[in-house]
Amino acid sequence: LHLHLPLHGGMPKKVVKKKKEKTEGASSASAAAPPEEEEEFPDLDIRPERWINLQVKLTTWDHLNFSILLRTSTRLYTIVEKIKERHGGSVKDISLYKHQVKAE
Repeated sequence: LHLHLPLHGGMPKKVVKKKKEKTEGASSASAAAPPEEEEEFPDLDIRPERWINLQVKLTTWDHLNFSILLRTSTRLYTIVEKIKERHGGSVKDISLYKHQVKAE
């Protein structure tokens, strides 16, 4: 497997609101206002996308093999559909194997 990681991105910086300090010369209307509360947000789980170079090999003909770049979160159903699209819908009853073919 070939793993492709984007070089840009990273974790976003948190934005923290600074509280305003009260001054003694403030008007009575602003002194009566309740103090601003700091909003708390949950930490975002933002991770860089991970990619793989999937090599699709047919068990019968080597000249129909191909590679495709996919996200690691790609579902197997989508991979099967990509194989069917690649071969114009002529391939049916697709079985997927990892590393080596096992007899059924």
